[in-house]
Amino acid sequence: MDIDFQGQFEKSQYLEAIRLAGTPKKWSTAWRVILFVGFTALAAFYAFTAMQDGEATGNEIFRFIRYGLAIAVFGYFIFRPYIAIHQTANRLWNDPLVRRPIHGTVSSRGITYGTLTTPWSDFTFKHVTDDLVVLLTADRSMSALPRSFFRDESDWQRFRQMVEQHVMAAK
Repeated sequence: MDIDFQGQFEKSQYLEAIRLAGTPKKWSTAWRVILFVGFTALAAFYAFTAMQDGEATGNEIFRFIRYGLAIAVFGYFIFRPYIAIHQTANRLWNDPLVRRPIHGTVSSRGITYGTLTTPWSDFTFKHVTDDLVVLLTADRSMSALPRSFFRDESDWQRFRQMVEQHVMAAK
């Protein structure tokens, strides 16, 4: 049984879909944060021990500046994926094709937009929330369908059930 959908993205829905699709894995983020906190703690410990005598030499001040710059650069690399997600989402939102009305069908074969069908087997990633389903293929093309695109709650629940049945979450 086919489920029809149609709608037009609101900016907040689209930004959320991009965020869900692009957020780094939790372990990747955890390692980045652990390294950043460890390096910052070492730099703070060094600064504290160097200042024990009450005055800092020129070399120590220069070293503090280097540590500060290193912490800033390291911090940038930790937060870079999140910055890039936001920049990508805003850039894509400015494309008129993204803001056009969308319509299609969900069936046991896959998701059809117009005449193009993406079979369920092509989807390698899924993220399901109460109001949004984001599916990605191996080549990183995205299908994001919010609850508002479906005629009623039963269509939305059947769609989510099909996603759970046909799309395996990537590890």
